[in-house]
Amino acid sequence: MPNCQPLLVNTKDEILFLNQEDILFCNSQCNYATIYLNIDKGIMVCKTLAALYADLYPAYFLKVSQSYIINIDHVKSINKKKKLIYLTGEIGIPYTVKLKVILTHLEQKYNKSSNETVEDNLDTIWRYNLMKG
Repeated sequence: MPNCQPLLVNTKDEILFLNQEDILFCNSQCNYATIYLNIDKGIMVCKTLAALYADLYPAYFLKVSQSYIINIDHVKSINKKKKLIYLTGEIGIPYTVKLKVILTHLEQKYNKSSNETVEDNLDTIWRYNLMKG
């Protein structure tokens, strides 16, 4: 993520400086948010999801539902039937925003030509993510 500042998070016991590239997704529980660096490690912060979203690098993060923010760098596939976005580690995140919003965000991130449609670019986006690892 170019020019991406570390995310400063204040937990109950410590202040952490997180590399935003390492964040897979965030979810909310009332006035608390949990930041997941991997499926097994969640960091709970006393912040609403909206406030956390405002602190994240906007080109790489997308709020896909009232309860979830994803790092689009970690998107591996989208199951349209189940309405799940699969991230690195086969983590399925439910989405409620229109699929076109997600695809447009992905398209903008990968700087695709405006002449091509989002659907035309999907295969290229997925292959890029799979090669990236």
